[in-house]
Amino acid sequence: MSTEERVAQLESAFVTLTRLVQSHGERFDTHMDWINQLGASQADLTSAQADLAAAQADLAAAQADLAAAQANSEQKIAALVDAQIHTEEALQRLAEAQRRTDEALSALADAQRRTDAALAEQGERTDARIDRLAELVERVAARITPDAP
Repeated sequence: MSTEERVAQLESAFVTLTRLVQSHGERFDTHMDWINQLGASQADLTSAQADLAAAQADLAAAQADLAAAQANSEQKIAALVDAQIHTEEALQRLAEAQRRTDEALSALADAQRRTDAALAEQGERTDARIDRLAELVERVAARITPDAP
């Protein structure tokens, strides 16, 4: 091979090397961009993980609050059920007392009617006795007193 051919091959090799260096530079820049993007993504992921951990802690606290509220609600419901039972028992006692009161009022009204009837009958007998007594007094007075002029 001649010198010119060697020089031509050498020039061609240098051109190829130059292209390879440029291509390598471009790939290196691309790789650096990817590395930078990966670093930024990793920082975002770390931040998101911290946010997630905080949210999980908030959720755990909220669940604990919810459990306490549910237990409190269950206690209040049990108290309401107990109060309802007592109210129903009191209403039953009140209804029984009302029934006895109604019976007593009815008996009292009957007694009052009988008393009024007895008093009326007694009044009539007393009036009849007074009338007979008055007649008797008039007869006795007429016998005792001579005819007045």
